Amino acid sequence: MSEETKKKPSYISGSERAKKNVKYQREKMTQFNLRFGNVIDADILEHLDKQPNKRQYIIRLIREDIAREAKNMEQKYWYAVQRDTEDDWGTGSYDRAEAMQMLRKEREDYPDALIAVIEEGDNPVCVEEIRELDE
Repeated sequence: MSEETKKKPSYISGSERAKKNVKYQREKMTQFNLRFGNVIDADILEHLDKQPNKRQYIIRLIREDIAREAKNMEQKYWYAVQRDTEDDWGTGSYDRAEAMQMLRKEREDYPDALIAVIEEGDNPVCVEEIRELDE
């Protein structure tokens, strides 16, 4: 193979490479700038400073939060309308809005009525008590 037929390597100048890099970042990346208070956020800054890769640490925290939210969306709650805290969990609804309507009616005769939010599962447990009516 002669020298003339060899393919010459293409060369991109530094300024061309920089322009392509800027274009790539503009199209494919998103950047956030955060400010932390040196005093008020000192504990956060100290903890973040210990992380070897801050970007990956923040991404992992966000992904864990997304997974936790997805799990909560899958979690079913029974909204038990109770006349008082000694009442059973039998009357209610899986729909919070419907349970609120039931609570409004119940409050006509029982002003201390409440909604017990019951987490479904093998061992149902009350995770919250709602005493204020939604607007």
